[in-house]
Amino acid sequence: LLAEASRLVAPGGILAYSVCTVTRAEGEQQAARFLMKNPAFAADDQLGDLPFDPAKLSVTHGIWRTWPHKHGCDGFTIARFRRTE
Repeated sequence: LLAEASRLVAPGGILAYSVCTVTRAEGEQQAARFLMKNPAFAADDQLGDLPFDPAKLSVTHGIWRTWPHKHGCDGFTIARFRRTE
């Protein structure tokens, strides 16, 4: 899905990846694989104005995770990429 969606992103555009799981295999490992195979993209952690502090959710640069017992919502992994070329 990421590879197909990335073909539609213009230079400077944003691609968001979100999965309703907290497993590393479906979250940050997928994001790392995508970045390795797609050098036209870079991890991006610029989220703008949010009603919460994204630093408290950060796993690594450009990747965030929510936990039900900590954040009062479902467990998600979210990654944000910017097309650089």
